[in-house]
Amino acid sequence: MTPDAATHYARRREAAGLEVERLRVRSSAISLARFVAFVAIVALGLAARFAGLGSAGWIGAAVAAVAFVVLVLVHDRVLERKRRAEASVAWADEGLARLRGQFACDPRAGEPEPDDAHPYAGDLDVVGRGSLLQSIDTTRTRDGRALLASWLLEPASAAEVQIRQQCARDLAPRVELREVFAVEGALVAEEPPDVAPLLRWAREGSPFAPSALLRATVWVLPAITVGLLAFGGSLPLPRATWVATLLLQIVISARHRTAIAPAILAASEHQAGLSRFARMFATLEGATLDAPPLQALRASVAEGPASVEIARLGRIVGFLDARRNEVFRLLIGPVLMWDLHCAIALERWRVRAGLRFDQHLATLARFEALCALAARAFERPDDAWPEVVGPPENDEVAFHARALGHPLIAPAKVVRNDVDLDAAGTVLLVTGSNMSGKSTLLRAMGTNVVLALAGAPVRASSLRTTSFAVWTSMRVRDSLSAGVSHFLAELRRLKAVADAADAASAGARPTLFLLDEILHGTNSRERHLGAQAIVRRLVTRRACGAISTHDLALGALETELPGKVRNVHFREQVEEVEGVETMTFDYRLREGVVTSSNALRLMRIVGLDV
Repeated sequence: MTPDAATHYARRREAAGLEVERLRVRSSAISLARFVAFVAIVALGLAARFAGLGSAGWIGAAVAAVAFVVLVLVHDRVLERKRRAEASVAWADEGLARLRGQFACDPRAGEPEPDDAHPYAGDLDVVGRGSLLQSIDTTRTRDGRALLASWLLEPASAAEVQIRQQCARDLAPRVELREVFAVEGALVAEEPPDVAPLLRWAREGSPFAPSALLRATVWVLPAITVGLLAFGGSLPLPRATWVATLLLQIVISARHRTAIAPAILAASEHQAGLSRFARMFATLEGATLDAPPLQALRASVAEGPASVEIARLGRIVGFLDARRNEVFRLLIGPVLMWDLHCAIALERWRVRAGLRFDQHLATLARFEALCALAARAFERPDDAWPEVVGPPENDEVAFHARALGHPLIAPAKVVRNDVDLDAAGTVLLVTGSNMSGKSTLLRAMGTNVVLALAGAPVRASSLRTTSFAVWTSMRVRDSLSAGVSHFLAELRRLKAVADAADAASAGARPTLFLLDEILHGTNSRERHLGAQAIVRRLVTRRACGAISTHDLALGALETELPGKVRNVHFREQVEEVEGVETMTFDYRLREGVVTSSNALRLMRIVGLDV
């Protein structure tokens, strides 16, 4: 583990754990005090009523009632602080787990699920359990996680990568800021509001457009009705005059019910989540940031500011949610024209701030995703910031890696290799015995390019890469229900890779292909001829990449296509101790075609008689 990151997480976990325990004890004490206050209210009230305690009893009961209310409010604040401390403990625990490589226990591992149709997601473990996404994910909200996943699934341009790197470099040492933001996000995630209806309403509005007369009416009529109820007996008016004004209010409200329904339905039951979003915005608004793109993010939410506007919306929604009380909804609400008041307030908020609501939420998601990239840099300081170059002119395709390793293998166990693809239309032909590291090399190349094009640090001492379109064919699966055999599924996948290379030759993003043991579903002669044809087509289309194979005869392509195909290999070491063969691998990449194989040895080692 990285000492600085591990030490920081351990210290924060200890401090937050102590805070949780202290607040737990305090919460228990307040709970007991609330119980005592409640008993005092009941006892003093009964004593005043039945035991002759008189006014002293009622005064004591009133004091106990005030104490009870104060204790409830204080208890809520203590519980909120306790939830924050618990979120800090979880944040530190997750950081330590990532450092130990124990991130596969994330309960959100299945979100999103790997898609076999994606150019590389399933083959490179980009999403799902034990994936790249899990290894770097520090987000808390659904939008933040979805955006981070999209960065890994949709390679960015070189210019966008530079912006993300600049932001992540600035955020990496700001551990306290990232913790506070993650804690606030965790509190949002406890009760994640479904903001889709709110966003739709904020963008599209509703048929409700209150006039100045209606705005005045919702204040004047309820005031008249309440005044008549309170003082009607002393006025020279019939006692039931208030009934007429109340009926008028009900008619006006009913006339606008259909128009105000979309706004009310969109905003209902979101108060807690919205108020916590407000705290996330406040954290960003108050952050000290140096990178210009981060300053632009902060400025975009400072207008308003967003935290104040979201808090205002939360209060309106809180007033709206009072309708959930049956007594309020049936008696008090009609008298005060409550629905119209809330609808007018919602429309006023929508006009003033609603059109920026989805932009503000997108800003929060982007900041969360950038914090995830920054956490990766903080936790893995030995990983390098890659240099990503834009679409090449002529043959200036680049993939030059020094000490390249697979980012999902623990740093203490990973074996690193130098890998180079010098120009468009170049191929590494990787041979080697079983379990020697061929597939891992291909995945190391692919996963590090994916990280690089997401804006994250990579597992290498240096990496210079073109902004590639990555295509892989590694874990091809058949489909019994669709009637697709393994060989046909692989052919379809190879066709998709070839089509991507064709598109790249016509001016699209250059293709990096990674093909593992292609065409192993047919006989050796056809496999050899087919693999040759695929290599020649990809080279002709100026794609570059790596192909692993057990077909050693393919090594002749290095001579047939000089400067385009380069042979490299892995090999094993076999030792015999007391008549027992032991096979080891150093996972070091070497030049040329492998000269040994181990299939029969492996069969004997596992107990098969060959």
